[in-house]
Amino acid sequence: MHFLTEFLTGTQFYLFILGVFTVLFWVIPQKRQWISFLVTVLLFAYFAHWLVPDPTDDLQLYFWFLDRIRQGGQSTFEWVVRNDNFGWNTYFFCKYYYRFFTLLPNESYDHFLSSVTVFLTYGMAMLTLHRASKRFEVDKFHTYFGTLFFLATYWFYDSASGIRSSIAIGIVFACAYHQFVEKKNYTLCFLGYFIAAFFHPGGVIALAVVFITFLTFNTDGKFFYFLLLFSAAIGSYVVNYLSSVTDIGFIQALDERVDKYSQRAGDDSSTTFYVAIATLLLVAALILYVTNYLKEDERFPQFSKFYKYSANTIFFLFGIIMISVVFSRFVRWIVPQIGAIFFMVGMQLQKNQMMAKGVSDTLYNSPPLERLKYKARPVVLALFIIFTLVYIWYACNGTSLIWAHFEHEWTEAGYPYQWEGWYETGEVIS
Repeated sequence: MHFLTEFLTGTQFYLFILGVFTVLFWVIPQKRQWISFLVTVLLFAYFAHWLVPDPTDDLQLYFWFLDRIRQGGQSTFEWVVRNDNFGWNTYFFCKYYYRFFTLLPNESYDHFLSSVTVFLTYGMAMLTLHRASKRFEVDKFHTYFGTLFFLATYWFYDSASGIRSSIAIGIVFACAYHQFVEKKNYTLCFLGYFIAAFFHPGGVIALAVVFITFLTFNTDGKFFYFLLLFSAAIGSYVVNYLSSVTDIGFIQALDERVDKYSQRAGDDSSTTFYVAIATLLLVAALILYVTNYLKEDERFPQFSKFYKYSANTIFFLFGIIMISVVFSRFVRWIVPQIGAIFFMVGMQLQKNQMMAKGVSDTLYNSPPLERLKYKARPVVLALFIIFTLVYIWYACNGTSLIWAHFEHEWTEAGYPYQWEGWYETGEVIS
């Protein structure tokens, strides 16, 4: 059933989802806020299900492969694996993920690939935000704007179309949060790390930051922060060295991908690159601003490992800033979650401390630096909210969301939805 997708555009449906989330969040009592989160995830999955990708999109290629494997059966699937399409020999969990969708009856079920992917990626992220809000008793104001920041800066269409990297990176972050903060389900977390490592190279890169966090648990981490600023050079050297001394398929495949990323490194003057840098700088500044409030809270031991993981991630991203393809993916899928969590938890703890001491006492009797930070609170809140609202506008006008079309948008533009055989002929619909 096409609910609203027959007459709304993709960007209009995105705004509709944000509106539904806003109404439900403020109407439903806070102890039932998970309902607004769940409905939002389901709406994004529904959005992804009815997408009709551009002929040149990755998602279109995946649909084509699903249909060919479905028609050819097991023999075609084995041929694709032998050819090592998408690196399936190495990333075997990805192989079976795609294989599952080829078992569905016909091509009309191909769209479950994008909808299930979005359900998983948004589901993991929203569950993480919900649990952070609940664990640290964040009020509705901070929870709403933290979550809205995530929904604004998390690139929907890249998740729906990219499939592999969005799932792998999403799994790693969700497992890192639950291991470092919730401190439970360790077996599931390590299983998640294993799946991510053999799902896409992005999962391996994300796991490297988790591994570094393990190494720096009992240190102040400053030396590692410095090393992380040279992540691209150090990481390339380590992988290239390992590939030269071993013939393990996984290492060789990773080395091939690292070389590919390195060849594409260089100056990126696109607007999306500058927006990614701005987003990273905003989140880095936010972490610095709330650090003292986090460390002074009695619950900081619950948050300390995640704090170190987040700091490692920020320095790591500055270290790979010239490798735009990797940098952009992390900023689009991990930084939005880090920013949302630190805004919710950090700004809430600041508010708690102000209320405990008394607002007037806090503003006039605190040390000079703290007094300045307390007085800057309205400015910080305003900047964060304005950035979020501007990003929503940018999402509808400058991100990959502008490529999220429904079928009627193609037909109204004079380009009927045609994908059969496109990759065989090499023809492109203008």
